[in-house]
Amino acid sequence: MQVCALLRKGSLAALPCALRGIAASLKLALEGALLRDAFARQHSARKQVASLMLGALLPTTRMRFGAGLTGIGISRLLCSGWLFERAVAPAAAVGLLALGVGELLERGLFFSASPTLRMPGGAS
Repeated sequence: MQVCALLRKGSLAALPCALRGIAASLKLALEGALLRDAFARQHSARKQVASLMLGALLPTTRMRFGAGLTGIGISRLLCSGWLFERAVAPAAAVGLLALGVGELLERGLFFSASPTLRMPGGAS
């Protein structure tokens, strides 16, 4: 009951919730913008990474963006105060889980798609 009162619109306690959603949105937007490099004319390491993410790694890329968008959507629901009191704690857990899974998938994509020069211990 107290959690819902704190998450009402306009409450200062909703600020971390809103900041988490904004940060995740900005990160997804940046990652989405980097995928445009797949269509660049010049061949570069960024084009290679983007082409891999839109080619062989597309299922993982979709899961990463889907998990991120799910976490952002749930975060927005929590900040809006539209959820019933009993649904706040489970929704918060699912939202954090979705964001965490999205971040783990992003790390996997990074190490799968990165050229060897960016990998730890790679040739300089």
